[in-house]
Amino acid sequence: MAEIWTDGSGFNGVNSCYCISKGQRNPPIFILEEERDHIFMECLAVLKALEQATSSDKLYSDCKTILNLIDLGQGHADKLINLMLQEIKKLRDEKKCTLTWIPREQNKAGIAIEKRLDQLREYRRQCASGSFLKSRRKHAKIR
Repeated sequence: MAEIWTDGSGFNGVNSCYCISKGQRNPPIFILEEERDHIFMECLAVLKALEQATSSDKLYSDCKTILNLIDLGQGHADKLINLMLQEIKKLRDEKKCTLTWIPREQNKAGIAIEKRLDQLREYRRQCASGSFLKSRRKHAKIR
């Protein structure tokens, strides 16, 4: 039985992403180049985690909305999200996995995404100020 943390991040101006962490230090972050909202990305993260899960794994998400949609059987306005929710329920039941809400600060996948977004923000800041190009020129001269 494994513990798996999931998180999704809606479009941030560049991409949408999700992360599945099995406790590793730097879990992979999967990027979609298209604009997707937060709920879609959270669903995608849980669905992909369940596809990788084995029997009785414990999954964690910090998105109460998704968990409520799954547990209460409520529908969503987006048909694609509804299809994902149906598949999530099916896989969860077939594999006998649990899906539990946790606070954002305890979500290892969410922490990994936040770290990646901080790096992206710093890169953008450096590019906008020209400091990234200056450091690249300096580095090129050293070679």
